[in-house]
Amino acid sequence: MTYVLFAIGLLAAGFVLSVAFGSMAEKKWANRLGKVAYGINGYLLLQGLLGKVHILGNRGLDGYFLFLAAVCACILLISLTIRWIRSKSASTCRMLRFAARTIAVLAAVELLVFNFNSFHLWMGDYTERRLSLTDVTIENGDFVYDAGQDQLTIRGKGEVLLTYQNLDQPVGTLTVDASLANHTKSASVIVDITDETHREYRYNTVNMQLLKDTPRSHFTTCELSGKVGTFRVKFTLPEDNDSITVRNIIINRDIPFRFSLLRMGVFLALILLGYGIVHSTLLRRPCYREKLFVRASAAVVTAVCCLGCVSLVWADTSRPIKEIFERESGNQITRELVDAFEAGQVSLEAPVDPGLLAMENPYDWSARSADNVNAQWDHVFYNGKYYSYYGIAPVVTLFLPYHLLTGHYFPTQFAVLLYGLIGVVFLTLTYLAYLRRFQRTLPCGMALGGLIVMQASSGIWYVVARTLFYEISIASGFACVAVGAYFLMTSNILSRGRISCPKLGLASFFLALAVLCRPTLAVYCIAAVVMILLALPRAGKHPGVQLAAGKQNAKRIAYLAWGAVPMLLLAGVQLWYNYARFDSPLDFGIQYSLTINDFTRSQFHMGFVFIGLYNYLLAVPKFIWTFPFFFTEFTTLNINGYYFHDTGNTAGIIWLALPVLCYLLAGKALKRLNRRDRIRWSVIIGLTCVLMPLVIICSIWESGYAIRYTADFSWPILIGALSIGFYLYRHTKNETWRKVARLCMGVAVPAALVLNFAHVYTFKFPSWVALDHFGVFNNLAELFTIF
Repeated sequence: MTYVLFAIGLLAAGFVLSVAFGSMAEKKWANRLGKVAYGINGYLLLQGLLGKVHILGNRGLDGYFLFLAAVCACILLISLTIRWIRSKSASTCRMLRFAARTIAVLAAVELLVFNFNSFHLWMGDYTERRLSLTDVTIENGDFVYDAGQDQLTIRGKGEVLLTYQNLDQPVGTLTVDASLANHTKSASVIVDITDETHREYRYNTVNMQLLKDTPRSHFTTCELSGKVGTFRVKFTLPEDNDSITVRNIIINRDIPFRFSLLRMGVFLALILLGYGIVHSTLLRRPCYREKLFVRASAAVVTAVCCLGCVSLVWADTSRPIKEIFERESGNQITRELVDAFEAGQVSLEAPVDPGLLAMENPYDWSARSADNVNAQWDHVFYNGKYYSYYGIAPVVTLFLPYHLLTGHYFPTQFAVLLYGLIGVVFLTLTYLAYLRRFQRTLPCGMALGGLIVMQASSGIWYVVARTLFYEISIASGFACVAVGAYFLMTSNILSRGRISCPKLGLASFFLALAVLCRPTLAVYCIAAVVMILLALPRAGKHPGVQLAAGKQNAKRIAYLAWGAVPMLLLAGVQLWYNYARFDSPLDFGIQYSLTINDFTRSQFHMGFVFIGLYNYLLAVPKFIWTFPFFFTEFTTLNINGYYFHDTGNTAGIIWLALPVLCYLLAGKALKRLNRRDRIRWSVIIGLTCVLMPLVIICSIWESGYAIRYTADFSWPILIGALSIGFYLYRHTKNETWRKVARLCMGVAVPAALVLNFAHVYTFKFPSWVALDHFGVFNNLAELFTIF
């Protein structure tokens, strides 16, 4: 009967879809059969609803009928919409027809691929059977069998074995009817069997991970040969205080169909976004004609990114918010530096172990461990005192004021989130300012695609995904560079128009403040100085007004003052802070760190530079069968020697953000410019977007690879590549090449979203912490896993 109902539903849906697509193609027969199609779709809906409320038995196919009804109704609605607007907008009709075809294909994938296991028992002679606990031999572990309720309660980590003898029938599916205690997150189920092909046990033939409040984890398919003889089920719990109550073991129960409109929606959105960039009339219009659309789209993208950042931080937030913001403790940045500054000193107040003072080389981690010397990890130790290497800007701008006002220490995770959100917002604002000044005639779709790729590949995701105190410097530096870039762009020193000295001053201030967050970011201050000097001849001019030479010089001096004074003042603060700690204004103190390596004696090796360059720029992602399906292995390039590799890694940016490949076309772009502009833009893009990011990557040879460093350089690299690609698109007359460029962007956007999501997800939920977030981990994995 199941097969018959399934076939009826499939034929009914096929008829409805044929009529809908025939109507889109203006077939007369389709219009005549329209009412019949609506009636049949109503039948599908009614069949599903009656089965849902158990009025009509449809053998577990209620979800199947409701899914078919929803898909058919959606496509019928699209067909009806096309009939209404056919004479008004041909491009919209074309987009809707593509959407309808995509929905139909995704529905087929949903039914035949993602529900593949639901057809498993249709392919053999399987009889459902409930294996009673009264007919089983129970061995090992801590268990209590309640004969009255016929249920078994298992406690603790010891393995409990349930052995069924002489089963004598094929087994196609296994269902464990059990409930986990409130504090128990998971239980492992492993099955050993004998069958017609093997007299002795085949061990670990079936593996299941039962998860709390996740019914779908309680059943699985089995690929066994012939009739099963002995069937031994082994239960194991992860912790001593865990428990599980087993009521039944059931073999050959049908796996119910499970359809996900969310999954279809994700795929549909990615496909339509890529298609729209290539073909949509709206997305092919220039930005200056659709300003409101561009801004609204950018706002939506930014809001989604902010929501994603909040979600990553919230996943690790288990305590009440009030309790989190009333912390009485903190780390090196949130508490120790705050206490030191309040005490009027630059050294930290942590007491120093006398054994550390007596050591010949206190920076040797192995020696400290061997001598059992207590030392503050990742602190700087100099002249018998502890200091902090990390930047003081977040301390002065957030942590210290918060403690002075409230008496509490600001939480690390929300500090990283705050700076991350500021960076995300100003990254969008910088990009929009860039579009207004340089890419006004660029199609909206290309502009929107560039923003999505840039936000997806910015690197800030890895920072908010793991909010340790290391990430405070990265996140605050990311925010300051983004804010500084926005004011630098809007000051007009790179573009035509009147130069705004106040905005230049703000750019100078925030870029210099980024150095006080993270000294590595000083490279962008150098790039900004070069840009300021390149714009100096224009600074003495006023559009449409001829100024005297004296006034021009005065304006240039004022311009230089706005650009230099904030930077010099903050540089002075940093130099004084360095001198106060390490007796040298140019010594940032990293070599005195008490960490995994002795930086006072570490030697430079060019091979270590190549490791960073390859893994950050070129590392190739590979496809794997387990969610999230893409993974990139870290490699040391077979270079011998000690090289630190922090937890997690990502693919090279050329894969995460495909438009980076536009650098290969830099020569073609430069040939289209006159000599003056060729030199100017070679310096600006080459210095800011290529050389300085490479300097950052090369400089990590000593500290080693950490995924969080990508926030320092990823988006500057990408915006330089986008500038080249966008320029060539606007200046080519060949429509074929323009279509190829849109097609490339249409591929790059979904690729960036999928690959970046996969690597961020793997970093956030590695295998050893998956069970701590079993709800999030399993729900997402289950959403996209086929088998």
